[in-house]
Amino acid sequence: MRDVMLDRDGMDTWIAEQERVDSGPILLLIPDVFFAVTVRNTVRRIGYDPHILKTAEDLIVAAGEHGAVLAVVDLAAVRSVNEWTDIGELVNEGLPVLVFGSHKDVDGLRAARNAGVTRVVSNGQFHREMPDLIRRYALAASCVLADEPLDME
Repeated sequence: MRDVMLDRDGMDTWIAEQERVDSGPILLLIPDVFFAVTVRNTVRRIGYDPHILKTAEDLIVAAGEHGAVLAVVDLAAVRSVNEWTDIGELVNEGLPVLVFGSHKDVDGLRAARNAGVTRVVSNGQFHREMPDLIRRYALAASCVLADEPLDME
């Protein structure tokens, strides 16, 4: 075996890759391409497999195909009450749905809550707590699938 010399950044990357455990797919419905990449990188860094989607319809289809452990939805990506109803059905089928959006979009926030999504947070809170929120709700799905309910309070 050959010795490998790595600088500090290279070593950190190598260690992170060795420790990475793929804990399942997380579906991302985020229309802002630049922010979607940020969320995708965070999801990868904490050990999940991100899938970026373009529409609510894509989200519904992907949820049935990928065995996802969480869906992360930007409030701005959902255009109608019917789409919210369909997304709420994913929760009824056991997929946690974490929604983030502008605190000024009162109608959108209300529609998401009325649909029964798992959690709705402001953009600011999502930015501040992104890795923790994703871990928390993805873990909740894993525990429910294993018949070990997780206290979410």
